[in-house]
Amino acid sequence: RASRFTHDLAQGQRAPCQDSIRDGDVPVVVLLSGTGEGKSTVADVLAGDPYLALPSAGAESMTNDTCIYHTQFFNGGKVDIVDTAGFGDSRSERMEENEAKLVTSLVQMQRLDVILWVLSAVKPRMDQQRQNAFRFVRSYFGMHMYKHLIF
Repeated sequence: RASRFTHDLAQGQRAPCQDSIRDGDVPVVVLLSGTGEGKSTVADVLAGDPYLALPSAGAESMTNDTCIYHTQFFNGGKVDIVDTAGFGDSRSERMEENEAKLVTSLVQMQRLDVILWVLSAVKPRMDQQRQNAFRFVRSYFGMHMYKHLIF
């Protein structure tokens, strides 16, 4: 049976990360938020693939590095989804390391089309952790970020 997914994985396996975004007209969607907000789940939904990013079962961080997936939207159009480590990692010793990796990854990509800021409905308020993460991203992108931002 032919699969429409870009990988052939069994349940519980994560799709392979790519080294860079694709050239050309393939849209680039970067997923940002705090740890445990659901970025990997959103990546799965965008791709219509339940095993693409293999989300964690709770607020404990699962994504430790930026991962670029060459995949498709549920309608078949190509898209590169960039799943990032969360801000305010539940393992506090990783917070600065994750932010440094994120900046390095974004610089290497050189372009993006959409910043999708993932917010968990379980935690509906803009708490201090979310405010700090938002300020960090805005300090990197500047006001230009608002042209590409979706909550």
